[in-house]
Amino acid sequence: MYRLFTTSVPAIIMSDEHIFDCWEDQAHCVKSPQNPLGPPIWKIFTFHFWPTAAHPLGHPWTISPEDYASQIMKATDENTYIPYSVEPSCDLQPLIPPTKRDQGRVWTLAKRLSYLTPHYERAWPASYLASVSRNTGAHFMLGAENDTAFTTEHIPSIDELGGERVVQNLGLLDRPQFMEEMAKSMVLLGVGRPAISPTPYQALCLGVPFINPIMDWDIDDPEERKGWWTQHDGLKFLDPPFVYNVRKDDESGLTKAITLAMQNPIPRYIPPGRSLPEAAVHMDAFLRRDWRSEAEALLAERIRTKQGERFTL
Repeated sequence: MYRLFTTSVPAIIMSDEHIFDCWEDQAHCVKSPQNPLGPPIWKIFTFHFWPTAAHPLGHPWTISPEDYASQIMKATDENTYIPYSVEPSCDLQPLIPPTKRDQGRVWTLAKRLSYLTPHYERAWPASYLASVSRNTGAHFMLGAENDTAFTTEHIPSIDELGGERVVQNLGLLDRPQFMEEMAKSMVLLGVGRPAISPTPYQALCLGVPFINPIMDWDIDDPEERKGWWTQHDGLKFLDPPFVYNVRKDDESGLTKAITLAMQNPIPRYIPPGRSLPEAAVHMDAFLRRDWRSEAEALLAERIRTKQGERFTL
């Protein structure tokens, strides 16, 4: 297909699982002396959710959906940041006015039940959820895979958490069901995992504030947010009423955040940089960037230093 439209194709985006297979297949995939009509490696990019490089040419050719360089204290080489927007999927779910929602419902961000157990580092012991439920009237719901029954290591079931049925699991839901159930909720609660999920962006777009657990921080400067490791670092710079950043194991902080979030409903909210027009600006800049010149400079550097694999321009 590429051979038919060579000059009209500014970029090819592969998954991080396939890019190195293509790179190693010099005879059939990437441009090389054996395959002169293949796409050059500098035209091929990989999408990778994390801040590490996942491309033979390094960070610039690795596209990530989060601006990791602005989120951490000691940023090194940067992946190419192209944000995504949840607006298309969010707009399919009508906004439910707060007064018509399930009052006290806290949607729990956990796609596996084991995220609520000691099997993983979690933000809140189960006893905290029971205590918060008693003190605030909150009831916790989620749509998760029950992965607690198929392990040789004992992981407490949902019925054992806190000794009370304070968490109700609806099981795995399809996307429309998931969005509808979250839209009925007053708050979205992070529990430590999964990291950097799109769900908090979707929740904010549905008018549901997010409680973002701070899992670790700089003990010498605990208020410096670049030193925080949170469940969703892309949202750790936002404040109430949209995002409540709460340190793990802080029961009083969690109780206060849930209370305030339920008392202060929000409208639909798209964080700065996350709208469709803003995402399009990043994509346009990406496609207009002179990648060949950057590849030429990288190849010259590899030849000069005798480090890194050479490639065909």
